[in-house]
Amino acid sequence: MHKEVTQPLYMRFHAMEDAGKLDADDDVHRFALHTVFLPVINQNLTKFVAAWNLHRIRTAHNKTPNQLWIEGMLHAADSGPETISAELSDEHLNLHQRLSSRLADIGINATPDIQACSTPVRQTVVLTPEQLQELTGALDAISDIDIKFDTCIRKLGEFGFSSQDV
Repeated sequence: MHKEVTQPLYMRFHAMEDAGKLDADDDVHRFALHTVFLPVINQNLTKFVAAWNLHRIRTAHNKTPNQLWIEGMLHAADSGPETISAELSDEHLNLHQRLSSRLADIGINATPDIQACSTPVRQTVVLTPEQLQELTGALDAISDIDIKFDTCIRKLGEFGFSSQDV
């Protein structure tokens, strides 16, 4: 995943810093970075997952992860309807809660200590719905990612958010 998804962006971000286009400590730059590159990252991750789930695993008799998952579900179905109904029951609202419950059953605390692992997030760039719509409209018309980033920085400046001098 690093080679296909994160490394190219990692290198791009460093090149942007070296060229003076990106200051990772600047709130406006970080906002623009998130606004412009998160969709790209998510799209690349989606493509990677789709390809990964179809790749053959030699040690699993050349079956794909999708095939293994389907086999597991069919095996569970053969175990009896009570197994499937237990898996799909509404006892817990979501997957996280089901996993936490199962981990707790074997003595593992899956609830992280929030104060130990989180840092406060300061959000200094908050757009009005109108500003967000204007920004989105301006960015949607641009296909080049570098121009899109520069346009985002410029539009944020027009909205009154000042960027530190890089």
